[in-house]
Amino acid sequence: MVDANGVRLIDFDDAGFGWHLFELATSLYFLKSEPCFDQAKSGLIEGYRRHRALTDEHLELLPLFFLARGLTYVGWVHTRHETETARELSPMILAMACEQAEHYLQN
Repeated sequence: MVDANGVRLIDFDDAGFGWHLFELATSLYFLKSEPCFDQAKSGLIEGYRRHRALTDEHLELLPLFFLARGLTYVGWVHTRHETETARELSPMILAMACEQAEHYLQN
């Protein structure tokens, strides 16, 4: 969408009403194992806080939302198991979701 203020992208696959931490987890999920993760996370939180309130207490829940995001990706590949994309992504998606579950349960 384009308006007087610029270009806006909309991802209707994930469009809906939900909690803001799920959106932040979605933005960061595939960066979790990247060297830039901490910088990306800090930048996203800083930018978010310029426009909306986000307490440190709420941020402590972010690991739960990483797990929730991972499980939704597992559901996505499961319901599309016959597709080439799902077959290619399933090993990575499952490994990442298991990693998120282990991390969440250990903390």
